[in-house]
Amino acid sequence: MISAEDSQKIVKFGTVMKMFQTFADLIQEEKIVNDQGLVYSVTRGRYTNSSIVKWLDAHADGLVYGVQIPKYSHSTTTQATKTDANADLVLEPSSPTVAGRNDYEGKKLFWCVRVNGGVDADGMPYVTAIEGQDDRFDCESADTWALTPVYYVKRTETDEYRWNQFSDTQLEGFEPCYGAFTLDGAARPYILRACYLDSEGNCSSRSGGRTNRVFLTDPSTGSTANASLDLMLRVVNAREDGITLFSHGDFAYIIEFMQLMFGVKAPKSIAAGDRCSPGIVKIVRGNVGKSFFISSDHADLFKVGRYASAVGPWDQEVLGARRIIDVETVDGVTQVHVDVEEDFDTRWSNASASIVPARSGSCDEVLGTFGSFDLDLFSEGEAPFRFQNIECMNGMGSAFYDLGHFGGGEIRVLREPGGLYSNDAWHLICEASRSSYVADLECVDGVLVKTAENATSGTGYMARWDFTALSDVLVACPYHADEDGLGSIRGADWNPGLRASAIGLSSWPDAQA
Repeated sequence: MISAEDSQKIVKFGTVMKMFQTFADLIQEEKIVNDQGLVYSVTRGRYTNSSIVKWLDAHADGLVYGVQIPKYSHSTTTQATKTDANADLVLEPSSPTVAGRNDYEGKKLFWCVRVNGGVDADGMPYVTAIEGQDDRFDCESADTWALTPVYYVKRTETDEYRWNQFSDTQLEGFEPCYGAFTLDGAARPYILRACYLDSEGNCSSRSGGRTNRVFLTDPSTGSTANASLDLMLRVVNAREDGITLFSHGDFAYIIEFMQLMFGVKAPKSIAAGDRCSPGIVKIVRGNVGKSFFISSDHADLFKVGRYASAVGPWDQEVLGARRIIDVETVDGVTQVHVDVEEDFDTRWSNASASIVPARSGSCDEVLGTFGSFDLDLFSEGEAPFRFQNIECMNGMGSAFYDLGHFGGGEIRVLREPGGLYSNDAWHLICEASRSSYVADLECVDGVLVKTAENATSGTGYMARWDFTALSDVLVACPYHADEDGLGSIRGADWNPGLRASAIGLSSWPDAQA
């Protein structure tokens, strides 16, 4: 006969076993991966968005970080003034061997950890792996994004200044950032921004090191940028999942946060990207192992740290976007050594070489979230840079490509899915004259709009609207319009390639007002 005491023990044991089974079932479904509360769903193969929100909120401070930007009519300086909690914070560039100072690290507002993931058809982002949190993160074969929080901004304008203030908390007078809501008006838990350019023609985030070349077409092959644009239009037009090209909302984020974190009006004064022309030259002598020979007249173009390409007489690629590791000039001939694993062959007649944009993922070796693989080239505007874990190649011009130039000098931005060949799909944001340097910009509905022009090349935003060529701009890369409203890029030295944004077709920030 079982005593009452033994019976109670059996009941307790049974309860414990049920609890254990419940816990085992939970473990099979979801797994808490660290002490910060991040929850990974094994069955769905992704983190729960609610746990990511809690993770971000644990680093919130509710402070205001500001930057006061002078209007051109008040001052032609390219500098700005940090204000509020931002006043004494410093961000310095990093190299592969030296980490620069970063006073913004660990603050929710400036969070930009790399993740793998994507966006569902309803516009909601999801994360499958997080850098530094698990061993599943893969920046080479899985789509890679910079995860940034939804933030809030207050813009104040006077006759002398534009004062932008940002916070990780919705304080009085602060509005949600562009991308905070889906097209249907649902609040996003966070925002994913593409880290890399895409060299494969796929309109989705790509990963560093996937291919040797960054762009859809290599300048050394003689292909034109028109092919890139045509492919871009076909790819975007075929998608229905809400992903667009590198969004104007992403672009505004990068420019405004560079202003905020650097204390400048013109980010180009700090980080210009690679602004040099390709410089196609003839190979004058057959290669030796991992190098090729050019005339010494072009030696200055082929600098250590830059990337080179080589093609044969029928545009047959021999070498694609390989980093130059040494340059030697003897008796009028320059030998260019490149970083390749195996010897390559350029012994054909009429072979040529050119400087090309760095491959996607070239800044992965940079310590921290801001820097360049070569600080000397970076300071000269001859190397790409990473900012907030987003790789910026040719300044910002190489990425901002979903702007259209319409007849009469109108600048429009794509708003609706499909119908790219219809003017009705494009939202008018401003009128602009041809090839004028930008004096002032303001952010309107997530789009940076020019409000004053006719600055000089070294003042204002140090960038220009140019409808006839791809400029080294930090503002836009519009292209010449044909009779249907869309057209070809003219005179583009660097082909722009594609970059996708998980913001997709967001609603305007006032959708939830």
